[in-house]
Amino acid sequence: TEVNDVTVTIVAGQTSGMGTFTLSPIDDSIVEGSETVSVMGSATDLTVTDTELTIADNDAAPTDTDKRGVTVVPTALTIAEGGTGTYTVVLNTRPSGTVTVSMANGPTDMATISPVSVTFTPDTWNEAQTVTVTGMQDDDTYNERTMITHVVSGYDEVTTADPVMVTVMDDGVPGVTIEPTVLTISEGGTGTYTVVLDTRPSGTVTVRATSDVTGVATVSGVLIFTPDTWSRAQTVSLTTTEDDNAYSESTTITHVVSGYDEVTTTTPVQVTVTDNDIAVNPTMLADLARALADQRVGAITRRIGRARDGGGSELPTGLFSLSDRLPGLFYAMNRDASTFNGRMSSIFRDMMNSTLRDMMNSSDFVLASHSASSQQHAPTFAFWGGGDYRNFASRGGATYDGDLFTIHLGADARLFKDYIAGIAAAWSLSELHLSGTGNGDAYNLILASVHPYANWRRNDWEAWITAGYGRGGLEIGTRSSDVNTRTAGGGLSTQTVALGATRLRLKSETMWTSLEVADSSLKGAGIVGVTVDASRMRLALEATQNRAVGNARLSSTLEVGGRYDGGDGETGGGAELGSGLSYTVQRLTVASNGRVLVRRGYRELSGQIEFELIPGKDGRGFSFSLGPGYGDSASGIQTLYERGLRGQGLARQSGATRLNARLGYGLFASGGVLTLSGEMTATRGTRSYRLGPHWKFERLDVQVSGERRASIVGRATHAILLQYRQQF
Repeated sequence: TEVNDVTVTIVAGQTSGMGTFTLSPIDDSIVEGSETVSVMGSATDLTVTDTELTIADNDAAPTDTDKRGVTVVPTALTIAEGGTGTYTVVLNTRPSGTVTVSMANGPTDMATISPVSVTFTPDTWNEAQTVTVTGMQDDDTYNERTMITHVVSGYDEVTTADPVMVTVMDDGVPGVTIEPTVLTISEGGTGTYTVVLDTRPSGTVTVRATSDVTGVATVSGVLIFTPDTWSRAQTVSLTTTEDDNAYSESTTITHVVSGYDEVTTTTPVQVTVTDNDIAVNPTMLADLARALADQRVGAITRRIGRARDGGGSELPTGLFSLSDRLPGLFYAMNRDASTFNGRMSSIFRDMMNSTLRDMMNSSDFVLASHSASSQQHAPTFAFWGGGDYRNFASRGGATYDGDLFTIHLGADARLFKDYIAGIAAAWSLSELHLSGTGNGDAYNLILASVHPYANWRRNDWEAWITAGYGRGGLEIGTRSSDVNTRTAGGGLSTQTVALGATRLRLKSETMWTSLEVADSSLKGAGIVGVTVDASRMRLALEATQNRAVGNARLSSTLEVGGRYDGGDGETGGGAELGSGLSYTVQRLTVASNGRVLVRRGYRELSGQIEFELIPGKDGRGFSFSLGPGYGDSASGIQTLYERGLRGQGLARQSGATRLNARLGYGLFASGGVLTLSGEMTATRGTRSYRLGPHWKFERLDVQVSGERRASIVGRATHAILLQYRQQF
């Protein structure tokens, strides 16, 4: 150790003095022999003699128990992947110089060392230094071990130190990742998802995908992963098949894993196959089939009745209008020339379409030849035709609305006195809109059919029968399918039965029809095939009584009707009771009628009273009618027959108070009678006014009217109406 200077004082008269100092030799572990320390001094005018002190070394010469070496603590570490651990390194004895300890491990991808070497000096030999070991993150799922070795330099004969064993605990969990796990595929389309392993396997891994519902989706082959390709995602392809239904289906794709430690299964894939087909609502289709059959059977029965009545030939009689198309026409005429032609063609096309439909609606024509030997003066051969338009809707099993337009053409002949046979052809066009289907596509039907028929009549009995077959097509948006229909019907009636002053008329009918939509669903986006049947039975009884009361005539009528609809669609029965009373004296008539209609879940009441002043026998003079009423404006057994219990037919005012009034004046003009008339119809919320001339000649009737219709909602509409009738 370092010793400070010491002062020695010699008192006068003395030859010596004393000074004290302390010397503390450092006890080291170095074997170095004895050491000498010099003690020197100085004095004024005196000579100082130096002296020496000897420090004897107490270290023994090297032996087998020498402490020299490197201590490593601990010699074993356990760390997690991505985690760290530490151990310390320190020398056992003081070195004579700088000592370096270098660290090295086995596989470098298992753990890293920091620092890779440490240095000790004679001054720091006994200060432990820390080494940090970090576990490496890898892709496998098993634990790994590595050994850290130490190389010592500059420490005499010591060249190594104890190694450190390091165990790296793997944090990876073997598994299979699938994306996505939910798929939605359109029918007939394809879909894919990917499969990849989460960790490196020790060998080959196979993944086999299987659909749990056969026929819904086909899955591609087995996937194979190796330790080199485990991280590359592979694709599984799904192919869906076309089916013959219109509902979406689902399947679950399960996976079997082999060769991947304990992993044997993985996440399934839920697959929904959305159907690209449309299923026609059977209720709506059955109602349409029944309406088609009604039109065809009704046209034939009307023709049979007309043939029995005899008479001449007539051209169609009907009513059509140029209503809201006139403002469009004026609009087109005021536009620039570049758009005039296109605008005009569109307007006239709409006018012609609606005009043809309106003209043919509820109209008939007959072109007949007479036999010279026919005592009844009835046609022996006739060519006939007509049209029928219906706007109908339903709020029952299916909510829909739309139009149905049919043209009838036929020919018949009187084979014998009591027999008539003929054949009729019908062409129908329908457009329906079904609510609540999620798509706005219209259901467009085109159908052509042929119907042979026969009629027998003897005395007061009459029977008829008909059958038919038709083909066509149904389009729903871009989808289409073939359609065919079969119809059969028959009827029996008595013309008159007299019970005193009362005459009875009984009529019964039955009708069956089938409408089949061919299956086009297996050809891609199509229509699912369906067949519907519909039937109808009708029975009506009418009792009339006419009697004279002085110069007047009193007439009464009682009507009872029933009907039952069967098959698919809306079914059920209903009944109607109607009565009427009229009193006529000269040109004035006072009449009233009432009706009760009852069917399942529905009841309807109506009544009307009418005052009418007719013109003279030659058609000249004033005419007047006034008819307030309540309920359904269409009444009577014929309405029950033609429109049906479910209200199919032209739009009508139901459950409302109404008033009909007409005033006219007739005079001679150009060989006929010209009547100028005005009409007013009022119901709750609507008003309709008509004004125009009516020419009536011997074989020709022509009426032209201008109409204005206004309602409490929406704008007023205007129309020009033409009605004509030709007989020759």
